[in-house]
Amino acid sequence: LTAGKDIQESSMKRLVLLNPKSNHGRAASKYYKMHPNLVREFGEFELYETKGPMDATRRVREALQTGSHDQILVAGGDGSINEAMNGYFEKGKIVNQKVPLGILNLGTGGDFYRTVKKMSPLYAQAIYSNTFRLVDCGKVQATDQAERYFINVTSAGMAGNVLKSLKSSSFQRGSAAYFYHTLKGLTGYTPVRCQIDMELAGGRKTIERDVLNFFICNASYSGGGMHWTPQGSLEDGFFDLVLISGVSKLKLVMESYKIYMGRVAAVSGVEQFQARGLVLRPAAPLTYELDGEIGAQSGTLREIQYTILPGTFPLVL
Repeated sequence: LTAGKDIQESSMKRLVLLNPKSNHGRAASKYYKMHPNLVREFGEFELYETKGPMDATRRVREALQTGSHDQILVAGGDGSINEAMNGYFEKGKIVNQKVPLGILNLGTGGDFYRTVKKMSPLYAQAIYSNTFRLVDCGKVQATDQAERYFINVTSAGMAGNVLKSLKSSSFQRGSAAYFYHTLKGLTGYTPVRCQIDMELAGGRKTIERDVLNFFICNASYSGGGMHWTPQGSLEDGFFDLVLISGVSKLKLVMESYKIYMGRVAAVSGVEQFQARGLVLRPAAPLTYELDGEIGAQSGTLREIQYTILPGTFPLVL
């Protein structure tokens, strides 16, 4: 991280949230190697090590409510970013839009960071100067469950099973790990019949499919570099939807390389839509995830509602 300015000129109050268990426990050692350089660049700042699930959410919300900091940085991966950004919301409303969230990428996949770096090639300078924009994010409301927010990609179907396999394994690093656990997950997965009611630009559209995988994308990447939406934007007010159904598992495996190349439209069984919101109604239990964190399993005839929140979230860019 190089900003190229005299850090003594800065009086910014920063909070750095470190998830020491991120990257299969490697995040802490990686962070403390870079800590002296951060102090040289930023001056003094508060470092907080999260203690368990949702602790980052609690700490972020506390900082925003008290106005104690000017910037919040997440030292971790996609799951840590998701926990932190959920701290910006309380009782369905955003707490504070004047304190942006930034990323010190220490995660396994770093998928959201890929999108951020494309939008802001001089990202270190953006962190230093605390430049930010209000970008889109998404809200997920499953029946009888608390609402959750996401900023990258959420999915329903086989991807949740893949994450379960990944998180219970010692093989978690990089694209190879995601691909291995995808192959493993495909073996025993049965597609679930779903009704999908979408709010498109031209009106509502309802379809029924046997869902193998369904990706609701605010940003572009998930799964350690799978490039679902090359045309995606954090600022267009739409989700980019990638639905995979009606294709054999073998054919999907054979064509999966196209996803990493950003050629998802050429993959068999893929349908793409742009929607402001949608409701997913599965006919059988279906696992879903948000930014790489597993959500609860939905039950028969329940529904999962996804809503875009345009220009809402303050992100360092």
